[in-house]
Amino acid sequence: MNYLINSINYIFYRISLSYENTSQYFSGLFEIKRGYIEGGFLTSLSLSFNLESMIIFIRKFIIKQNVPSEDIYVVFISLLLFFFLCFNSEKKFRALKIKYKNEKNKIKKGYAVLAYMIISILLPIVLKFFA
Repeated sequence: MNYLINSINYIFYRISLSYENTSQYFSGLFEIKRGYIEGGFLTSLSLSFNLESMIIFIRKFIIKQNVPSEDIYVVFISLLLFFFLCFNSEKKFRALKIKYKNEKNKIKKGYAVLAYMIISILLPIVLKFFA
C-alpha cells in the first residue's frame, strides 16, 4: 500500500513540477505560479478515470450489464474528493520537491508519468464505447 501511495505522490510531484517549469516560458501569456494546483487537478483526474475504468470493467465483464451514463457522476465526485482531500497542498508539494531533489532517471520517469496520464484518460473511453 505504501508503494502505491508513493507512486501517486510521485505522479503528483512530476506533473506539478512540469507546470512550474513551463510557466517561465509562457510568462507573457498566462501566469502559473502554483503548479501544485494544476498538478493536483490532473492527478485527481487520472485517479478518477482509473476508478471509472474499474467500475466499467466490473459492470461489463463481471456482472454483464450495460454501463449507465450516470456513472460519469462518479468521476466528478471522486475528482473533487481526491483534489480537495489529497492534492491541494503546497506544503506537500514542497516536501516532495525536497524528497526527489536528486533523483535518477528523470527523463524515463517523466515519460512513464506521461504514459500513465494518457492511458488513464483513454482507458475508460475505450472500455465504454469499444468493448
